[in-house]
Amino acid sequence: MSTPDNIESLCKALEDEKTARGLMDVEKDAILGKLKKEKGMKAIAEAKRDSLRGRLSLEWIDGYRQTMIDIGVPPPHWDNFSY
Repeated sequence: MSTPDNIESLCKALEDEKTARGLMDVEKDAILGKLKKEKGMKAIAEAKRDSLRGRLSLEWIDGYRQTMIDIGVPPPHWDNFSY
């Protein structure tokens, strides 16, 4: 039979595991957010380059920029983004 101390130890271990999993989820979300931001910044740079070569319209770049902002990936320098 389990003693109260064993039950308390098991409960503490479960709480510690839940805390660790929560921290891992937060870290994973932060990494995914950073990757989205980097991917968006790269796509904007590629779109700008392509527009300068006549491959994409500037309207497409503006639309993509707004889409990235709408999904919550606005790099701080986008406010100063110029063509």
